[in-house]
Amino acid sequence: MDLNQARTLARCVLSPFPDPAIPTTQLAGRKKGRSMNPLVTRLVTAAAAMLALATVCSAQEQVKTTNLGSGAQFKGRTIKLKDKGEVAYLLSFKAGKEFEATTDGTKNTDVNLYVHDEAGKLVGKDDSPGPKSSVKLTPEKDGKYKFIISNTGGENTVTFKVTVAK
Repeated sequence: MDLNQARTLARCVLSPFPDPAIPTTQLAGRKKGRSMNPLVTRLVTAAAAMLALATVCSAQEQVKTTNLGSGAQFKGRTIKLKDKGEVAYLLSFKAGKEFEATTDGTKNTDVNLYVHDEAGKLVGKDDSPGPKSSVKLTPEKDGKYKFIISNTGGENTVTFKVTVAK
């Protein structure tokens, strides 16, 4: 296949509609008298792309969220995190009661803390370098918040605490 044929094929595969300016005989294979329907070519290419995407996505590690109950009753948790490790916790809070979530690692790795509301919106984060992080929030309404703690730079033992204002 020469460069012009490759460009024509690429235009055909990337476009969802056939280009009337391109004769179908140019798109078809000319090997041993067989021809390939352009629609079939597109479908095969799309299926291959979907398979590749599914393979990549399934290889990514999904973090399971653990529900820890009420934020006011939560006393803290010590976590052993691998390099590039991540955990997710769910805690519920009452409206108008400020809380502060903190992490403190025993080693000098980069520990980050992200807080998401029930809708999945990022509402607070501390991604500064180092093993300590802190996020303060005052919920506008009763609800559950997801805390994601990530670690890079080596294994670390991290203490996660939440303090709720009285």
